[in-house]
Amino acid sequence: MVNYASSNEGAERVVAEITGKGGKAIAVHGNVAEAKDVQRLFEEAKKAFGSLDVLVNNAGVFEFSPLEAVTETEFHREFNINVSGRSWRQGRH
Repeated sequence: MVNYASSNEGAERVVAEITGKGGKAIAVHGNVAEAKDVQRLFEEAKKAFGSLDVLVNNAGVFEFSPLEAVTETEFHREFNINVSGRSWRQGRH
């Protein structure tokens, strides 16, 4: 499963590359900073593939700006995606 937050086109290219080499893949939209989206991603993986064997969490965001310009909202957005990915709060899947 190829998860994407903003580029369906990019995710579909990755899916095409995987399936073109004989693999199985689907693209699923979701924001890993949102617990409800993470839950749905696990549900979609289970529905499509039966189980989850490996998880590669490579989500990451950043914003170049002076430290004093970083808002609390931006800090939490980056932390929630880059560090926690929220998936750890969902328990064992």
